[in-house]
Amino acid sequence: MSRGGGVMREHPVIVAVTNTHSSRVLLWRDEAAAMEELAAFWESSDFLEHDDPQPRDLSRRSGRLMLKARTAKAEEQLSVFLRRVAAQIDIAVSHYGAVRLMLIAPPLVLGRLRDLLTSTTRMKLVREITRDMTDDTIDSIKTLLQDGKA
Repeated sequence: MSRGGGVMREHPVIVAVTNTHSSRVLLWRDEAAAMEELAAFWESSDFLEHDDPQPRDLSRRSGRLMLKARTAKAEEQLSVFLRRVAAQIDIAVSHYGAVRLMLIAPPLVLGRLRDLLTSTTRMKLVREITRDMTDDTIDSIKTLLQDGKA
């Protein structure tokens, strides 16, 4: 545990920064330390595993094969991607013995991602920020988290 700004903060913390196409996982070992990029836990919707069930273009309706709407296929792709992201977050929290978890994601992603985390990981969730910061620098993410204004 460390003390920062009069508030007791527990570390290590896993910070997951996600949007609909990519996910970054960061490790914050203690208040004074820099955040570390955990590239082994990153995900990109462009590089899903080959064994992930990929959405198909066709679906059956009333016994007939029909082409799926582009939005339906996009929804399925997002679901597959977010399941992978949630799994990586669960593994990172466990592997690094994180005592807290923070999620930064747009509203569409945040609620769905939270629901996909295991209950053990979800209990460590202490903060959610509804922003897309996947392209931001680590320093700007750390500053946002330390300010506590978001």
